[in-house]
Amino acid sequence: MTSDGSPGRRPRARTVGLVATAAILLGTSIGYAATLAVTSQDLGVFQPTNLPSTCSGPGGQTVAASADAWVDEASTGTNNGADTSLYVRTESAANRRTFIIFNLPSIPSGCTLATATLRLNATAYDNGRTIRAFAAGAAWVEGTVTWSNQPGETGTGASSASGSGWRTWDVTAIVGGMYSGSNFGFRLRDNNEGHGSGKSQTYVSSEGAANTPELALTWA
Repeated sequence: MTSDGSPGRRPRARTVGLVATAAILLGTSIGYAATLAVTSQDLGVFQPTNLPSTCSGPGGQTVAASADAWVDEASTGTNNGADTSLYVRTESAANRRTFIIFNLPSIPSGCTLATATLRLNATAYDNGRTIRAFAAGAAWVEGTVTWSNQPGETGTGASSASGSGWRTWDVTAIVGGMYSGSNFGFRLRDNNEGHGSGKSQTYVSSEGAANTPELALTWA
């Protein structure tokens, strides 16, 4: 105690202690807030919006042609929509082309088109030919399409070599365009029309008994 009977410096010690306690509590609060901020930021990577979408129907689907026909430059007004065969031929003034269309199924929820493959079964062929499949540029009707009224072709074509049995064309880009735009089917022709002496390919049509045209689709 001092000479006047008052306590020494204890009040100051108590004040210092209170300040230190407050600082500790404040520091703890700041640290806790910082921890919360970091934790919230870290948890953000696990939020549902950051997860990849899930394809509800991965795998594939194969569809049959809904219509097909072939047209003949040597008989410009003749329709061949009911034939059991389809033809592609290169010959001066006697070229032949094939038209084929598929009703496209809906793409499963959360999926995208991964691949699309056109498949035709060849029953007769000439060696050394390249057959091109293009998107048809306008609507056509199986029972009325002829060389004279056939639609044109659009975009970049897919190629397949001539041969026997199943012939395939990678038409992924073409079918993708059909999903995002208009589906008028395919137009098939020889890559070098008007050359050769009747170089011809024969395929089974949708009216055939077996091995009819297919469009094989896969999703991802």
